[in-house]
Amino acid sequence: MAEPSKQIKYTGILLIAQFLLKSSSLLKQVLLAFFLGISAHVDLFIAAQIVPAIIASVIAGGAGEILVTRFKDKSSVSDDFIAIFVHSIVFLTIILSVIYWFSLPIFGNLFEIKNDQLVIFTEISFYVIISRIPAAYVSCLRHLLYANEKYKSYLYASFFSELLGILAILFFVNELGIKAFAIGFFITPLVNSIFFIRFHRLKFLSFLKINTWRKHFNEWTSIMSQTLNLGAQTFINYLSTFWERTLCMRYLQPGFLSALNYSKSLTELPRMAFLSSVLTTSYIEQIKRKEDSQQEFLRYSNKIETFLSEISSIMQLALMIFAPFIVVILFKRGAFDDEAVLLTFTIFQILSVGFLPNLMTNFLSRTMYIESQYKTLFKITVLRFFIEMGIMSMVIFYTPYSIPIAIVTSKFTGSILMFFYLKKLRPGIFNVSRFIKIYTIAVLASILILYVNSIISMNVLNMNLAELMLIYIPLGIVFLSITIIWVLKRYKTEFAMISLNPFKRFVKSRS
Repeated sequence: MAEPSKQIKYTGILLIAQFLLKSSSLLKQVLLAFFLGISAHVDLFIAAQIVPAIIASVIAGGAGEILVTRFKDKSSVSDDFIAIFVHSIVFLTIILSVIYWFSLPIFGNLFEIKNDQLVIFTEISFYVIISRIPAAYVSCLRHLLYANEKYKSYLYASFFSELLGILAILFFVNELGIKAFAIGFFITPLVNSIFFIRFHRLKFLSFLKINTWRKHFNEWTSIMSQTLNLGAQTFINYLSTFWERTLCMRYLQPGFLSALNYSKSLTELPRMAFLSSVLTTSYIEQIKRKEDSQQEFLRYSNKIETFLSEISSIMQLALMIFAPFIVVILFKRGAFDDEAVLLTFTIFQILSVGFLPNLMTNFLSRTMYIESQYKTLFKITVLRFFIEMGIMSMVIFYTPYSIPIAIVTSKFTGSILMFFYLKKLRPGIFNVSRFIKIYTIAVLASILILYVNSIISMNVLNMNLAELMLIYIPLGIVFLSITIIWVLKRYKTEFAMISLNPFKRFVKSRS
Protein backbone atom coordinates (compact mmCIF):
# COMPACT_ATOMS: atom_id res chain seq x y z
CA MET A 1 0.00 0.00 0.00
CA ALA A 2 1.37 3.38 -0.97
CA GLU A 3 1.86 6.08 1.63
CA PRO A 4 -0.46 9.14 1.60
CA SER A 5 2.50 11.44 0.89
CA LYS A 6 3.29 9.35 -2.18
CA GLN A 7 -0.29 9.58 -3.40
CA ILE A 8 -0.32 13.35 -2.96
CA LYS A 9 2.94 13.54 -4.89
CA TYR A 10 1.45 11.56 -7.77
CA THR A 11 -1.58 13.82 -7.85
CA GLY A 12 0.65 16.89 -7.91
CA ILE A 13 2.78 15.51 -10.74
CA LEU A 14 -0.31 14.78 -12.83
CA LEU A 15 -1.68 18.27 -12.24
CA ILE A 16 1.65 19.84 -13.22
CA ALA A 17 1.79 17.69 -16.35
CA GLN A 18 -1.74 18.65 -17.35
CA PHE A 19 -0.99 22.32 -16.72
CA LEU A 20 2.07 22.11 -18.99
CA LEU A 21 0.14 20.31 -21.73
CA LYS A 22 -2.76 22.76 -21.65
CA SER A 23 -0.36 25.71 -21.55
CA SER A 24 1.50 24.30 -24.54
CA SER A 25 -1.74 23.86 -26.47
CA LEU A 26 -2.72 27.44 -25.72
CA LEU A 27 0.73 28.73 -26.69
CA LYS A 28 0.47 26.99 -30.09
CA GLN A 29 -2.90 28.69 -30.66
CA VAL A 30 -1.40 32.06 -29.70
CA LEU A 31 1.53 31.51 -32.09
CA LEU A 32 -0.85 30.49 -34.87
CA ALA A 33 -2.89 33.66 -34.30
CA PHE A 34 0.21 35.86 -34.10
CA PHE A 35 1.85 34.66 -37.32
CA LEU A 36 -1.21 33.88 -39.46
CA GLY A 37 -4.26 35.44 -37.76
CA ILE A 38 -7.54 34.22 -39.26
CA SER A 39 -6.80 33.22 -42.83
CA ALA A 40 -7.47 30.67 -45.55
CA HIS A 41 -4.20 28.87 -44.73
CA VAL A 42 -5.21 28.40 -41.10
CA ASP A 43 -8.57 27.11 -42.36
CA LEU A 44 -6.69 24.54 -44.47
CA PHE A 45 -4.66 23.41 -41.47
CA ILE A 46 -7.79 22.94 -39.36
CA ALA A 47 -9.65 21.16 -42.17
CA ALA A 48 -6.67 18.85 -42.73
CA GLN A 49 -6.83 17.65 -39.12
CA ILE A 50 -10.44 16.48 -38.94
CA VAL A 51 -10.34 13.10 -40.74
CA PRO A 52 -7.02 12.01 -39.15
CA ALA A 53 -8.51 13.05 -35.80
CA ILE A 54 -11.54 10.84 -36.45
CA ILE A 55 -9.28 7.92 -37.36
CA ALA A 56 -7.15 8.41 -34.24
CA SER A 57 -10.12 8.76 -31.91
CA VAL A 58 -12.11 5.83 -33.28
CA ILE A 59 -9.17 3.42 -33.28
CA ALA A 60 -6.83 4.61 -30.51
CA GLY A 61 -8.90 7.10 -28.52
CA GLY A 62 -10.08 4.75 -25.77
CA ALA A 63 -7.44 2.04 -26.18
CA GLY A 64 -5.29 3.19 -23.27
CA GLU A 65 -8.14 3.35 -20.76
CA ILE A 66 -9.47 -0.05 -21.82
CA LEU A 67 -6.00 -1.58 -21.57
CA VAL A 68 -5.54 -0.19 -18.07
CA THR A 69 -8.96 -1.53 -17.06
CA ARG A 70 -7.93 -4.99 -18.28
CA PHE A 71 -4.59 -4.58 -16.51
CA LYS A 72 -6.37 -3.73 -13.28
CA ASP A 73 -8.51 -6.88 -13.44
CA LYS A 74 -5.50 -9.21 -13.57
CA SER A 75 -2.49 -9.47 -11.32
CA SER A 76 -0.31 -9.04 -14.39
CA VAL A 77 -0.50 -8.78 -18.14
CA SER A 78 2.25 -10.20 -20.31
CA ASP A 79 4.45 -7.88 -22.30
CA ASP A 80 3.59 -9.94 -25.37
CA PHE A 81 -0.12 -9.18 -25.01
CA ILE A 82 0.54 -5.46 -24.56
CA ALA A 83 2.75 -5.54 -27.65
CA ILE A 84 0.21 -7.23 -29.93
CA PHE A 85 -2.65 -5.02 -28.69
CA VAL A 86 -0.73 -1.77 -29.12
CA HIS A 87 0.60 -2.74 -32.53
CA SER A 88 -2.84 -3.87 -33.65
CA ILE A 89 -4.08 -0.34 -32.89
CA VAL A 90 -1.11 1.18 -34.71
CA PHE A 91 -1.56 -1.15 -37.69
CA LEU A 92 -5.25 -0.24 -38.05
CA THR A 93 -4.33 3.44 -37.77
CA ILE A 94 -1.78 3.04 -40.58
CA ILE A 95 -4.26 1.25 -42.87
CA LEU A 96 -6.97 3.89 -42.45
CA SER A 97 -4.42 6.71 -42.76
CA VAL A 98 -3.16 5.30 -46.07
CA ILE A 99 -6.73 5.01 -47.36
CA TYR A 100 -7.36 8.63 -46.38
CA TRP A 101 -4.15 9.77 -48.08
CA PHE A 102 -5.28 8.34 -51.40
CA SER A 103 -8.73 9.89 -50.84
CA LEU A 104 -7.40 13.43 -50.36
CA PRO A 105 -8.69 14.70 -53.75
CA ILE A 106 -12.22 13.67 -52.73
CA PHE A 107 -12.00 15.65 -49.50
CA GLY A 108 -10.39 18.54 -51.35
CA ASN A 109 -13.50 18.73 -53.52
CA LEU A 110 -15.79 18.31 -50.52
CA PHE A 111 -14.12 21.24 -48.75
CA GLU A 112 -14.14 23.20 -52.06
CA ILE A 113 -10.42 23.90 -51.80
CA LYS A 114 -9.23 25.98 -54.73
CA ASN A 115 -6.62 24.55 -57.09
CA ASP A 116 -3.94 27.04 -56.01
CA GLN A 117 -4.38 25.92 -52.38
CA LEU A 118 -4.63 22.18 -53.03
CA VAL A 119 -0.84 21.72 -52.96
CA ILE A 120 -0.58 23.38 -49.54
CA PHE A 121 -3.52 21.31 -48.27
CA THR A 122 -1.79 18.12 -49.46
CA GLU A 123 1.55 19.04 -47.85
CA ILE A 124 -0.12 19.93 -44.55
CA SER A 125 -2.18 16.74 -44.66
CA PHE A 126 0.96 14.62 -45.08
CA TYR A 127 2.42 15.74 -41.73
CA VAL A 128 -0.97 15.54 -40.00
CA ILE A 129 -1.62 12.01 -41.28
CA ILE A 130 1.77 10.54 -40.34
CA SER A 131 1.53 12.20 -36.90
CA ARG A 132 -1.39 9.89 -36.08
CA ILE A 133 0.92 6.85 -36.11
CA PRO A 134 3.16 7.90 -33.17
CA ALA A 135 0.05 9.42 -31.56
CA ALA A 136 -1.49 5.94 -31.51
CA TYR A 137 1.46 4.69 -29.43
CA VAL A 138 1.05 7.63 -27.05
CA SER A 139 -2.69 7.04 -26.66
CA CYS A 140 -2.21 3.33 -25.91
CA LEU A 141 0.75 3.63 -23.56
CA ARG A 142 -0.01 6.80 -21.57
CA HIS A 143 -2.41 5.14 -19.14
CA LEU A 144 0.00 2.25 -18.63
CA LEU A 145 2.51 4.77 -17.33
CA TYR A 146 -0.07 5.77 -14.71
CA ALA A 147 -0.71 2.13 -13.84
CA ASN A 148 3.02 1.53 -13.37
CA GLU A 149 3.38 4.72 -11.29
CA LYS A 150 5.75 6.29 -13.83
CA TYR A 151 4.29 9.74 -13.32
CA LYS A 152 7.60 11.57 -13.45
CA SER A 153 8.47 9.82 -16.70
CA TYR A 154 5.16 10.97 -18.15
CA LEU A 155 5.82 14.54 -17.00
CA TYR A 156 9.35 14.71 -18.43
CA ALA A 157 8.42 13.11 -21.75
CA SER A 158 5.36 15.32 -22.21
CA PHE A 159 7.26 18.49 -21.40
CA PHE A 160 10.21 17.71 -23.67
CA SER A 161 8.04 16.64 -26.63
CA GLU A 162 5.81 19.72 -26.37
CA LEU A 163 8.89 21.96 -26.12
CA LEU A 164 10.43 20.45 -29.25
CA GLY A 165 7.16 20.87 -31.14
CA ILE A 166 6.97 24.57 -30.22
CA LEU A 167 10.65 25.14 -31.06
CA ALA A 168 10.12 23.51 -34.47
CA ILE A 169 7.25 25.91 -35.16
CA LEU A 170 9.36 28.94 -34.20
CA PHE A 171 12.31 27.69 -36.26
CA PHE A 172 10.38 27.04 -39.49
CA VAL A 173 7.48 29.51 -39.38
CA ASN A 174 9.15 32.44 -41.15
CA GLU A 175 10.24 30.21 -44.02
CA LEU A 176 7.37 27.71 -44.27
CA GLY A 177 4.37 29.55 -42.80
CA ILE A 178 1.46 27.25 -41.97
CA LYS A 179 3.51 24.14 -42.85
CA ALA A 180 5.68 24.87 -39.79
CA PHE A 181 2.67 24.24 -37.56
CA ALA A 182 2.01 20.94 -39.37
CA ILE A 183 5.63 19.92 -38.73
CA GLY A 184 5.31 20.85 -35.06
CA PHE A 185 2.04 18.89 -34.98
CA PHE A 186 4.04 15.81 -36.11
CA ILE A 187 7.15 16.25 -33.96
CA THR A 188 5.36 16.36 -30.59
CA PRO A 189 3.71 12.89 -30.73
CA LEU A 190 6.77 11.44 -32.48
CA VAL A 191 9.11 12.42 -29.63
CA ASN A 192 6.52 11.44 -27.03
CA SER A 193 6.06 7.99 -28.57
CA ILE A 194 9.83 7.35 -28.57
CA PHE A 195 9.93 8.10 -24.85
CA PHE A 196 6.84 5.98 -24.08
CA ILE A 197 8.10 2.99 -26.10
CA ARG A 198 11.43 3.24 -24.30
CA PHE A 199 9.81 3.46 -20.86
CA HIS A 200 7.73 0.32 -21.50
CA ARG A 201 10.44 -1.55 -23.43
CA LEU A 202 7.72 -2.42 -25.91
CA LYS A 203 8.36 -5.57 -27.93
CA PHE A 204 7.98 -5.00 -31.67
CA LEU A 205 8.53 -8.57 -32.84
CA SER A 206 5.74 -10.09 -30.71
CA PHE A 207 3.21 -8.79 -33.22
CA LEU A 208 4.75 -11.08 -35.86
CA LYS A 209 4.87 -14.28 -33.76
CA ILE A 210 2.12 -16.82 -34.47
CA ASN A 211 2.50 -18.49 -31.05
CA THR A 212 1.90 -15.18 -29.28
CA TRP A 213 -1.31 -14.69 -31.25
CA ARG A 214 -2.51 -18.22 -30.49
CA LYS A 215 -1.91 -17.73 -26.79
CA HIS A 216 -3.67 -14.37 -26.48
CA PHE A 217 -6.16 -14.41 -29.35
CA ASN A 218 -9.34 -14.71 -27.23
CA GLU A 219 -8.28 -11.92 -24.89
CA TRP A 220 -7.18 -9.79 -27.84
CA THR A 221 -10.55 -10.28 -29.54
CA SER A 222 -12.40 -9.20 -26.40
CA ILE A 223 -10.38 -6.05 -25.78
CA MET A 224 -10.40 -5.03 -29.46
CA SER A 225 -14.18 -5.39 -29.47
CA GLN A 226 -14.43 -3.06 -26.47
CA THR A 227 -12.10 -0.56 -28.09
CA LEU A 228 -13.99 -0.45 -31.38
CA ASN A 229 -17.39 -0.25 -29.67
CA LEU A 230 -16.21 2.81 -27.77
CA GLY A 231 -14.80 4.17 -31.02
CA ALA A 232 -18.21 3.92 -32.72
CA GLN A 233 -19.69 6.45 -30.29
CA THR A 234 -16.65 8.70 -30.68
CA PHE A 235 -17.18 8.54 -34.44
CA ILE A 236 -20.68 10.02 -34.09
CA ASN A 237 -19.32 12.85 -31.93
CA TYR A 238 -16.67 13.66 -34.51
CA LEU A 239 -19.14 13.57 -37.41
CA SER A 240 -20.68 16.82 -36.18
CA THR A 241 -17.21 18.42 -36.11
CA PHE A 242 -16.58 17.13 -39.63
CA TRP A 243 -19.88 18.60 -40.81
CA GLU A 244 -19.14 21.90 -39.09
CA ARG A 245 -15.76 22.26 -40.80
CA THR A 246 -17.18 21.25 -44.16
CA LEU A 247 -19.86 23.96 -43.94
CA CYS A 248 -17.28 26.55 -42.91
CA MET A 249 -15.01 25.70 -45.82
CA ARG A 250 -17.83 25.64 -48.39
CA TYR A 251 -20.12 28.49 -47.37
CA LEU A 252 -18.45 30.91 -44.96
CA GLN A 253 -15.81 33.60 -45.40
CA PRO A 254 -12.14 32.57 -45.34
CA GLY A 255 -10.95 32.80 -41.77
CA PHE A 256 -14.27 31.99 -40.08
CA LEU A 257 -13.12 28.43 -39.36
CA SER A 258 -9.90 29.87 -37.91
CA ALA A 259 -11.85 32.13 -35.53
CA LEU A 260 -14.13 29.23 -34.59
CA ASN A 261 -11.08 27.09 -33.82
CA TYR A 262 -9.49 29.75 -31.59
CA SER A 263 -12.79 30.24 -29.75
CA LYS A 264 -13.33 26.52 -29.22
CA SER A 265 -9.78 26.19 -27.87
CA LEU A 266 -10.45 28.88 -25.27
CA THR A 267 -13.61 27.16 -24.02
CA GLU A 268 -12.07 23.68 -24.18
CA LEU A 269 -9.00 24.44 -22.05
CA PRO A 270 -10.82 24.86 -18.70
CA ARG A 271 -13.12 21.93 -19.54
CA MET A 272 -10.16 19.67 -20.27
CA ALA A 273 -8.56 20.77 -17.01
CA PHE A 274 -11.67 19.51 -15.22
CA LEU A 275 -11.67 16.28 -17.25
CA SER A 276 -8.07 15.50 -16.32
CA SER A 277 -8.53 16.27 -12.63
CA VAL A 278 -11.90 16.30 -10.86
CA LEU A 279 -13.86 14.31 -13.45
CA THR A 280 -11.18 11.62 -13.66
CA THR A 281 -10.90 11.15 -9.92
CA SER A 282 -14.66 11.33 -9.32
CA TYR A 283 -15.20 8.69 -12.02
CA ILE A 284 -12.85 6.31 -10.19
CA GLU A 285 -14.67 7.04 -6.94
CA GLN A 286 -18.10 6.47 -8.51
CA ILE A 287 -16.99 3.03 -9.72
CA LYS A 288 -15.74 2.13 -6.24
CA ARG A 289 -18.93 3.33 -4.54
CA LYS A 290 -21.02 1.39 -7.04
CA GLU A 291 -19.15 -1.78 -6.11
CA ASP A 292 -19.50 -1.15 -2.36
CA SER A 293 -23.05 0.14 -2.02
CA GLN A 294 -25.83 1.37 -4.29
CA GLN A 295 -26.86 3.99 -1.72
CA GLU A 296 -23.30 5.28 -1.41
CA PHE A 297 -23.09 5.50 -5.19
CA LEU A 298 -26.31 7.51 -5.38
CA ARG A 299 -25.27 9.81 -2.54
CA TYR A 300 -21.82 10.45 -3.97
CA SER A 301 -23.12 11.00 -7.52
CA ASN A 302 -25.62 13.52 -6.15
CA LYS A 303 -22.86 15.46 -4.40
CA ILE A 304 -20.59 15.45 -7.45
CA GLU A 305 -23.40 16.54 -9.76
CA THR A 306 -24.14 19.47 -7.46
CA PHE A 307 -20.48 20.41 -7.16
CA LEU A 308 -19.78 20.22 -10.90
CA SER A 309 -22.93 22.05 -11.98
CA GLU A 310 -22.37 24.92 -9.54
CA ILE A 311 -18.64 25.27 -10.22
CA SER A 312 -19.03 25.00 -14.00
CA SER A 313 -21.84 27.59 -13.99
CA ILE A 314 -19.50 29.97 -12.16
CA MET A 315 -16.74 29.25 -14.66
CA GLN A 316 -19.17 29.85 -17.52
CA LEU A 317 -20.07 33.29 -16.19
CA ALA A 318 -16.38 34.05 -15.62
CA LEU A 319 -15.52 33.12 -19.22
CA MET A 320 -18.23 35.45 -20.50
CA ILE A 321 -17.46 38.37 -18.17
CA PHE A 322 -13.75 38.29 -18.94
CA ALA A 323 -14.12 37.33 -22.62
CA PRO A 324 -12.94 40.74 -23.97
CA PHE A 325 -9.85 40.67 -21.78
CA ILE A 326 -9.05 37.01 -22.61
CA VAL A 327 -9.33 37.47 -26.37
CA VAL A 328 -7.36 40.73 -26.49
CA ILE A 329 -4.54 39.68 -24.16
CA LEU A 330 -4.03 36.34 -25.93
CA PHE A 331 -4.56 37.19 -29.58
CA LYS A 332 -4.57 40.92 -30.41
CA ARG A 333 -1.09 41.19 -31.87
CA GLY A 334 0.83 40.35 -35.03
CA ALA A 335 -1.42 39.20 -37.87
CA PHE A 336 -4.49 39.08 -35.62
CA ASP A 337 -6.19 42.34 -36.58
CA ASP A 338 -9.27 44.10 -35.16
CA GLU A 339 -11.66 42.21 -37.42
CA ALA A 340 -10.21 38.91 -36.24
CA VAL A 341 -10.53 39.97 -32.59
CA LEU A 342 -14.19 40.92 -32.99
CA LEU A 343 -15.12 37.73 -34.86
CA THR A 344 -13.29 35.47 -32.38
CA PHE A 345 -14.80 37.34 -29.42
CA THR A 346 -18.35 36.96 -30.78
CA ILE A 347 -17.99 33.22 -31.40
CA PHE A 348 -16.26 32.75 -28.03
CA GLN A 349 -19.18 34.45 -26.29
CA ILE A 350 -21.72 32.13 -27.88
CA LEU A 351 -19.71 28.98 -27.20
CA SER A 352 -19.20 30.02 -23.56
CA VAL A 353 -22.96 29.77 -23.01
CA GLY A 354 -22.53 26.01 -23.52
CA PHE A 355 -19.69 25.54 -21.01
CA LEU A 356 -21.99 24.28 -18.23
CA PRO A 357 -23.90 21.68 -20.33
CA ASN A 358 -20.66 20.66 -22.06
CA LEU A 359 -18.95 19.80 -18.78
CA MET A 360 -22.07 18.13 -17.41
CA THR A 361 -22.34 16.03 -20.57
CA ASN A 362 -18.95 14.53 -19.77
CA PHE A 363 -19.94 13.76 -16.19
CA LEU A 364 -23.36 12.36 -17.08
CA SER A 365 -22.05 10.23 -19.94
CA ARG A 366 -19.46 8.66 -17.62
CA THR A 367 -22.20 7.96 -15.10
CA MET A 368 -24.12 6.20 -17.86
CA TYR A 369 -21.00 4.12 -18.57
CA ILE A 370 -21.03 3.00 -14.95
CA GLU A 371 -24.72 2.11 -15.28
CA SER A 372 -23.93 0.20 -18.51
CA GLN A 373 -26.43 2.32 -20.46
CA TYR A 374 -24.40 2.23 -23.66
CA LYS A 375 -27.31 1.85 -26.08
CA THR A 376 -29.25 4.76 -24.59
CA LEU A 377 -26.14 6.92 -24.56
CA PHE A 378 -25.54 6.06 -28.20
CA LYS A 379 -29.12 7.06 -29.09
CA ILE A 380 -28.72 10.39 -27.30
CA THR A 381 -25.41 10.97 -29.10
CA VAL A 382 -27.06 10.28 -32.47
CA LEU A 383 -29.97 12.62 -31.62
CA ARG A 384 -27.54 15.36 -30.64
CA PHE A 385 -25.71 14.91 -33.92
CA PHE A 386 -28.87 15.32 -35.99
CA ILE A 387 -29.97 18.38 -33.98
CA GLU A 388 -26.56 19.99 -34.40
CA MET A 389 -26.34 19.12 -38.09
CA GLY A 390 -29.91 20.29 -38.73
CA ILE A 391 -29.46 23.71 -37.09
CA MET A 392 -26.13 24.29 -38.84
CA SER A 393 -27.50 23.34 -42.25
CA MET A 394 -30.79 25.24 -42.06
CA VAL A 395 -29.62 28.45 -40.41
CA ILE A 396 -26.16 28.89 -41.98
CA PHE A 397 -27.61 30.88 -44.93
CA TYR A 398 -29.14 33.37 -42.49
CA THR A 399 -26.25 33.78 -40.05
CA PRO A 400 -22.70 32.36 -39.90
CA TYR A 401 -23.15 32.03 -36.15
CA SER A 402 -25.49 29.09 -36.76
CA ILE A 403 -22.52 26.80 -36.10
CA PRO A 404 -21.69 27.91 -32.52
CA ILE A 405 -25.44 28.20 -31.82
CA ALA A 406 -25.95 24.61 -33.01
CA ILE A 407 -23.04 23.37 -30.87
CA VAL A 408 -24.46 25.01 -27.74
CA THR A 409 -28.00 23.74 -28.44
CA SER A 410 -26.81 20.14 -28.83
CA LYS A 411 -24.85 20.34 -25.55
CA PHE A 412 -27.93 21.50 -23.66
CA THR A 413 -30.08 18.83 -25.31
CA GLY A 414 -27.65 16.01 -24.49
CA SER A 415 -27.02 16.99 -20.88
CA ILE A 416 -30.74 17.46 -20.13
CA LEU A 417 -31.73 14.13 -21.72
CA MET A 418 -29.00 12.23 -19.87
CA PHE A 419 -29.86 13.90 -16.56
CA PHE A 420 -33.53 12.99 -16.67
CA TYR A 421 -32.85 9.49 -18.00
CA LEU A 422 -30.49 8.76 -15.09
CA LYS A 423 -32.98 10.30 -12.66
CA LYS A 424 -35.67 7.96 -13.95
CA LEU A 425 -33.32 4.96 -13.94
CA ARG A 426 -32.01 5.62 -10.42
CA PRO A 427 -34.48 7.64 -8.33
CA GLY A 428 -32.59 9.71 -5.77
CA ILE A 429 -29.40 10.04 -7.78
CA PHE A 430 -29.99 13.73 -8.62
CA ASN A 431 -32.02 16.70 -7.45
CA VAL A 432 -34.30 17.86 -10.28
CA SER A 433 -35.32 21.21 -8.82
CA ARG A 434 -31.70 22.15 -8.14
CA PHE A 435 -30.69 21.13 -11.67
CA ILE A 436 -33.43 23.27 -13.24
CA LYS A 437 -32.56 26.19 -10.96
CA ILE A 438 -28.84 26.12 -11.80
CA TYR A 439 -29.44 25.80 -15.54
CA THR A 440 -32.06 28.57 -15.54
CA ILE A 441 -29.87 30.99 -13.58
CA ALA A 442 -26.83 30.21 -15.75
CA VAL A 443 -28.76 30.78 -19.00
CA LEU A 444 -30.44 34.00 -17.87
CA ALA A 445 -27.20 35.41 -16.44
CA SER A 446 -25.39 34.46 -19.65
CA ILE A 447 -27.98 36.23 -21.80
CA LEU A 448 -27.61 39.34 -19.64
CA ILE A 449 -23.81 39.27 -19.98
CA LEU A 450 -24.15 38.77 -23.75
CA TYR A 451 -26.34 41.86 -23.94
CA VAL A 452 -23.96 43.98 -21.86
CA ASN A 453 -20.91 42.81 -23.80
CA SER A 454 -22.63 43.56 -27.12
CA ILE A 455 -22.99 47.18 -25.98
CA ILE A 456 -19.47 47.65 -24.63
CA SER A 457 -17.55 45.28 -26.90
CA MET A 458 -16.36 47.80 -29.51
CA ASN A 459 -15.05 50.20 -26.87
CA VAL A 460 -13.44 47.46 -24.76
CA LEU A 461 -11.85 45.58 -27.66
CA ASN A 462 -10.23 48.82 -28.89
CA MET A 463 -8.61 49.58 -25.53
CA ASN A 464 -4.90 49.11 -25.12
CA LEU A 465 -3.53 46.47 -22.77
CA ALA A 466 -2.85 48.87 -19.88
CA GLU A 467 -6.44 50.16 -19.90
CA LEU A 468 -7.84 46.63 -19.99
CA MET A 469 -5.65 45.56 -17.08
CA LEU A 470 -6.84 48.49 -14.99
CA ILE A 471 -10.42 47.34 -15.48
CA TYR A 472 -10.24 43.55 -15.49
CA ILE A 473 -7.45 42.71 -13.03
CA PRO A 474 -9.22 44.26 -10.00
CA LEU A 475 -12.49 42.74 -11.23
CA GLY A 476 -10.75 39.36 -11.56
CA ILE A 477 -9.28 39.55 -8.05
CA VAL A 478 -12.69 40.30 -6.56
CA PHE A 479 -14.42 37.56 -8.60
CA LEU A 480 -11.74 34.97 -7.76
CA SER A 481 -11.70 35.86 -4.05
CA ILE A 482 -15.47 35.56 -3.73
CA THR A 483 -15.43 32.26 -5.63
CA ILE A 484 -12.64 30.73 -3.51
CA ILE A 485 -14.28 31.77 -0.24
CA TRP A 486 -17.62 30.36 -1.39
CA VAL A 487 -16.11 27.07 -2.61
CA LEU A 488 -14.09 26.52 0.58
CA LYS A 489 -17.07 27.30 2.75
CA ARG A 490 -19.49 25.10 0.81
CA TYR A 491 -17.28 22.28 -0.48
CA LYS A 492 -14.19 22.02 1.68
CA THR A 493 -14.88 18.44 2.82
CA GLU A 494 -16.23 17.23 -0.52
CA PHE A 495 -13.39 18.76 -2.51
CA ALA A 496 -10.80 17.03 -0.35
CA MET A 497 -12.69 13.78 -0.79
CA ILE A 498 -12.99 13.90 -4.58
CA SER A 499 -9.47 15.17 -5.18
CA LEU A 500 -7.50 12.70 -3.04
CA ASN A 501 -9.48 9.59 -2.10
CA PRO A 502 -9.84 8.24 -5.64
CA PHE A 503 -6.12 8.48 -6.18
CA LYS A 504 -5.52 6.65 -2.92
CA ARG A 505 -7.67 3.77 -4.13
CA PHE A 506 -6.27 3.91 -7.64
CA VAL A 507 -2.67 3.64 -6.42
CA LYS A 508 -3.62 1.12 -3.70
CA SER A 509 -5.16 -1.22 -6.29
CA ARG A 510 -1.79 -1.39 -8.02
CA SER A 511 0.38 -1.62 -4.92
